[in-house]
Amino acid sequence: MNDKIIKLYRTVSTFLLAVLFISTSVSSYWGWFENFYYMTFLGNFLTGIFMLIVSIIYICKKAVPQYLILAFTVLMLLILGIIIATKDFEIDDGFLFLHFLNPIFMLIYYLLFSNQTKVRWQLVLITLAMPFAYMIFAFILGACTGDYIYYYLDYNNFGVQNTIIFIICTLIGLLIISYGIYFLNRFIQKRSIFSKLSSGDKNVNYD
Repeated sequence: MNDKIIKLYRTVSTFLLAVLFISTSVSSYWGWFENFYYMTFLGNFLTGIFMLIVSIIYICKKAVPQYLILAFTVLMLLILGIIIATKDFEIDDGFLFLHFLNPIFMLIYYLLFSNQTKVRWQLVLITLAMPFAYMIFAFILGACTGDYIYYYLDYNNFGVQNTIIFIICTLIGLLIISYGIYFLNRFIQKRSIFSKLSSGDKNVNYD
């Protein structure tokens, strides 16, 4: 497949996902923005903004750090994972997208259009940064307002031990998922028609 066509696919796909993530998050929380700090909204909205920036960068033929695409993919998968683990489903209106479809779309995009073959394995640890920062934010918010956002972070009612176990299990789970899709991407990219796109591509920054 022609390199220009593949790059066009990548840029268009990036932009369309940005529009999808932003529009579904805003429309689903319209009139409910007092809960903007929920992981479901923030994860989808911030990933949408990130993808919009990436699409602009691709149009400008500048470099995109591939580990950041991995980090935002893991952030989206965290939403899906927590929803499944806690069985806190909502499939009405746009929440089917926010909870299920958007994370799956992001994973597919990551596997096809990102290239982790030259990303150092140590950089995978950056995927823990945003989830960990969110937990700190939730504890600060809870200490100030009594609202810990999610019951499993409210150690007063859920129990300190249970909250600690939840955090440890979440971080370990994220590491497993992060390295799992990191190596899966490397495996796919060495065999995919899209590998030619990222291999030696000036628009790809591996470090």
